[in-house]
Formats: sequence, C-alpha cells, structure tokens
Amino acid sequence: MFGGKDVSRLLLVIAVGLLCVGCQNGPDRNAVARGRRQPPPYPDQPAEGAVRAAAPLRITEPPTAFTESPRVAPPAATAAPQDAVPNVPADPAESPLRRIHRLAAEEYARIDGYYVRLTRREQVNGKDNPKEVIRLSFRKEPWSVHFVWLEGETKGREVIYVKGRYDDKLHTRLGPNDHYPFFPPGSRLALDPDSSMVRSSSRHRITNAGAGSLIDRFGSLVVANEKGDKRWGTLTYLGPQKRPEFDGPVEAAEQVIPPGAEKDLPRGGRRLWMFDTVNTHLPALLSTTDDRGHEVEYYLHDHYSPTHFEDKDFDPNALWGKS
Repeated sequence: MFGGKDVSRLLLVIAVGLLCVGCQNGPDRNAVARGRRQPPPYPDQPAEGAVRAAAPLRITEPPTAFTESPRVAPPAATAAPQDAVPNVPADPAESPLRRIHRLAAEEYARIDGYYVRLTRREQVNGKDNPKEVIRLSFRKEPWSVHFVWLEGETKGREVIYVKGRYDDKLHTRLGPNDHYPFFPPGSRLALDPDSSMVRSSSRHRITNAGAGSLIDRFGSLVVANEKGDKRWGTLTYLGPQKRPEFDGPVEAAEQVIPPGAEKDLPRGGRRLWMFDTVNTHLPALLSTTDDRGHEVEYYLHDHYSPTHFEDKDFDPNALWGKS
C-alpha cells in the first residue's frame, strides 16, 4: 500500500497542468459520437525540422516531435511582404499593436465556442516537459474547457473543467496508456484546480486557458506601453512574419520582460506574440524564452473551428459515464 505521501506524489505525476490556447473545415455539427458533437479532423503535424540552434532571437522551431537536445532559441522568423497583412479599414492614427488587438477582440466577440488544436511545450519547476498535442474545446458561458490528448503516451487522456459546476473540480479521465497503481486506464480523478498538485504541474492556472485570456493579456500590455508603463516589459511590433507552422503570414510582436516582472522569469526574458492574419486574427503562437535564450513556453494554436456547444459537451458523466 502507498502511504499518504506516496499517493500525493502519484497524483502529482498524473495531475494535469493546463494552459491556456486558422479555421479550415468546421466540425460536422450533425454528427454525434457517444453523446458529444464530432470534433474536426486535424491534418498531420509538420515534418521533423532541424535541431534548434542558438541565435539572437527568441522563437522556436515548428512543433515537431520533441527531442532531448537542449532547448534554445532558433533563427529569427523571416519578414513577409508588407502587403501580406489584409487592408483593414481603421483609424489612420491606430497603431499596429492596437490594430492587432482590435481585430482579435472583434473576432473573439463573434463566437461563443470553438475547437482548436493546441501544441505546447513547457518548462515546469526547471524541467523541460515533452511536446503535447491537445484538442481544446472551449465555451465562453458558462466558462468551460475540455482537453483531449491526441498523441504519444498520453493519447486519450481527457480533462474537463466548468466554472461553478461539477463541484468546481477539474475532472480527469486517464488514457489507455496511463498505468498507475490503484489508477488503471480509464480511471477518473476530481481535483481542486488551485490545489498544489495541479498548480505545481503547469505554469498557468486552468482559467488562463483559451484565446480570450491571451487577447486580454496582449491588450493590457498594449495599453500599459502606450501609457509609458514598462513594469511588465516593452512591446515592439515586428510586422508580418513567415513561420513554418503556418501556411500564410502571421503578425508578430515581441515583449521584452524585465527581471522580477514574472515569478517564473526572475532574470527576465523575451516573449513572442503571433496572430493569424489569414483566417481568424486570433492568437496563433506564444513563445517565451528566459534570459539565456532557453525556451520555457511554446503554445501553438491552429485550426480554430467556431461552434456552438451544449451542456452535455462538458458534462463528465454524459461523456464518460457515471463514476
């Protein structure tokens, strides 16, 4: 038998750390599988690229299979033609950073829910975690998220959280490859989203998941910089960029984070914000490196598919059966 400390350590291992978050083919809204609406299919990930090499900038390689080589910043993105950004009518005095935020906020206001594929890498407690590919279902009201792991050893693992419902717990169902004593595949766990076990397994709270949180954070940075408030760093417009993760150009801005501004970056760092310019104007890529140029966050959001969800789409008992 495990003692209390052993069980807590086991739960810490399997407790799911969650983040946060271009529409092509939307979901088949008439197809229903096991009581849930059918999620969109996703194309294959880009092929494996070159090993990340040290360079002046800050952004990471395509989201390919994770390697054990040290994480360092790869070469800078290549500037796209200036006419790659859609000609969107706006106030002539509107800054590029204001325009990026406005277009993202306007697009986000038009939808009440969406699917998106999230590819992430995180450094947590000084450890570089492997790449994860996740289907995220998000609904604004009530605030709801459903994560399904799509690849690797964690394939099939699921997490659901709905603010104020289902005991306000983070509900996890282990995947077919999750084998733990007392927790066989398919087992369910209910955890407090603010418990030390959950919080210590991710850089971000579950309530920071989704495009809305990223848009709000970016907008706050824009306003602070306009007022000359650089406590959270300086934000610089980089213009359109070509990235191998995307078919078309994305618009980019770089945040230089001063020492002490963020607890996970005590000596400061750099963060690259990228927004889709072709389909949605929503956040597409967030990449953060520390003061040594070492990657600590990589969050790629692609294949947004706006849809309307129902309560059953975030009900653990409806999706997984009663525990």
